[in-house]
Amino acid sequence: NLTCKPSINFGQYTLYSLIPASIIIVLLACTLRRVKRIGYCNGYPGLIYPVDFLRYDQNRFAHAAAFGATAGACLQIFEKKFFLFGITAQSSAWLQMVNNLVSVIVIGFSYYPILACLSTHHELLGSVLGLFYSLSWLTIKMIIIIECPNGMDSDDNLIALVGVPGYSVLSNLPEICCLAYIVFKFTINLLRIIRNQRSDAKGNLVMASTHQFAHVRSILKYTKRYYRTRITDNSPELPLSSKISRKFFYKSRPEFKYPTRILATFLVAQIAVYKIAFVYVFTGYENFRLLRTLFYTTEYIKIIDIDKHNGNATLSSTHMIFTLIVQGITVLQASWTVSTITSCSLILVYSLHMISCIRKHLLRLYCGSKSFLPYKKFSPTMTMADNLRYSGYQIGYILWGFIILQIFLFMVCILIAYFIVLPFVTKIPPVLLDFLISIWPSIAISAAAYLAQLLLARFYLLKNGGKDGLVIDNRRLLSNVTYFLFFYNIILGLFSALFRLLESLFLGILFISRLDKSLLIRGYESWDSGHSAYLGFLQMEFQYNHPAASVFCQLLVDNLQGNVNGLNCINSTIDENYYQQNNPSIRRTISKVARNRWLLAVTLLNNQTLIAHRRTKFVDSFTISKRVDECNSDDELLLFQD
Repeated sequence: NLTCKPSINFGQYTLYSLIPASIIIVLLACTLRRVKRIGYCNGYPGLIYPVDFLRYDQNRFAHAAAFGATAGACLQIFEKKFFLFGITAQSSAWLQMVNNLVSVIVIGFSYYPILACLSTHHELLGSVLGLFYSLSWLTIKMIIIIECPNGMDSDDNLIALVGVPGYSVLSNLPEICCLAYIVFKFTINLLRIIRNQRSDAKGNLVMASTHQFAHVRSILKYTKRYYRTRITDNSPELPLSSKISRKFFYKSRPEFKYPTRILATFLVAQIAVYKIAFVYVFTGYENFRLLRTLFYTTEYIKIIDIDKHNGNATLSSTHMIFTLIVQGITVLQASWTVSTITSCSLILVYSLHMISCIRKHLLRLYCGSKSFLPYKKFSPTMTMADNLRYSGYQIGYILWGFIILQIFLFMVCILIAYFIVLPFVTKIPPVLLDFLISIWPSIAISAAAYLAQLLLARFYLLKNGGKDGLVIDNRRLLSNVTYFLFFYNIILGLFSALFRLLESLFLGILFISRLDKSLLIRGYESWDSGHSAYLGFLQMEFQYNHPAASVFCQLLVDNLQGNVNGLNCINSTIDENYYQQNNPSIRRTISKVARNRWLLAVTLLNNQTLIAHRRTKFVDSFTISKRVDECNSDDELLLFQD
């Protein structure tokens, strides 16, 4: 399989694709007008962009798929397999570094038209150009895979030498799926435009998305946040599977959608982890299989040579040594496979959990809760720089987290096999069991002392078992116990320090890929560049995608454009004309001042932190807090009824 070389060189095609990419970019730029310096050429051409990361787009899944299609090329740069302009792996380090920098620009420029065609306001032109360009990439990928389905010369050396059945197909399957989805999306958009006979650009300025309107509606309407939830007969009963999924796995929120940047970042990271894990599994399996075959052959030759000289004793000892070696190779092969699959699964679970944490943190920021943020405030320059680094850092941390976690689990599996499994299956001496028996008295006494201190604290030192708080019941006994434990806890602290170090090392290995958690202690979070990049991303999302601010700007834009109907529908809880048109009796019974004061009181009840920021504090905070306590115990209190 070493001679399998596709007829199309992927690196050369990437260079040649810059020609149609430049043409598409120029055509799209000619359809966009500049914001500044519009006096030259009537404002054309303008500066186009691949994707607006500060807005929520309806094509966010297609944008994420376009980024996912670049995962293979980015991984080749990371593995130093993507060379341009005749530079090879034997070139100098400076030339290889220049090659990496140029390769990043080339790959970004070659996939730029796909993203630009998805983001352009001229849907017809963008759909036609994007369809043909993405279809060409899909065709080239399919030709390369069909010609070398079992691996090619640019793959890992062992895979290229042996040839794994279906390796190229399975390894490039995520990129093929991403390109196929992009082609499908462009086709659907083109058919929709032709059916509607609409080729003009989008006219209305969209500042807020549908889920942001839903978020604002959920804030303005009555909610039972501060009152006891009541189950009525009209509330729909969820199926058991939905209840379990919401409680243990994931609960969807219709008023929140993940940004395009998050979808693209984690999709690229998971595709890269999948490709690395795929190589790990196949190369590890083939390496250990070849090594076992080599030892079997060596053992057979050795046995024949010893048998000629009639050395039965030597034959027995040699056979036992080779049996142990082959057994060790089998353990290594099984440990490698199990650790690779387990680490890949853990990284997937961590990624899903990180996505959920991003939603939780953004919603907390929208509500004004910043308790999870570090005390130190960063400058706007640092925040912007951290935001720019987030996506790349997140992908890099996930890749390194997978590699480090796989090595750690590989060593753990070997220790489990030799110290726990094999002693019960074969005649290997139980070293771990002997070690545990030797240190068992120390473990038992330490655990007993730890438990005794807990029992003393609960039943003899604290009043009423600690239910009344930190109230000392026997001060003299406390002094005596503290005095004698002063000396013993020194010995206990020596072992506790070692366990603390091991726990920190264990948690650091497990959570190195999670940027939502800082691996450093509180007060030193700024030293963690990965966590700082995550906080910078959160600050930018909070600053430019806050639902209340986006909806407010959208209402202003709609009002300026004459879209009064949309303004009335969204602002139906405040607009006086809307109330009077739908309920004529309100005009006679409720005055505007009384209704506004009532709405103000309800707002202060649901948001008590606003009281301290009011210029006219005519509402007593004690009265409001007392009223809230009464509302918590009264199920019949309803402020707004639909």
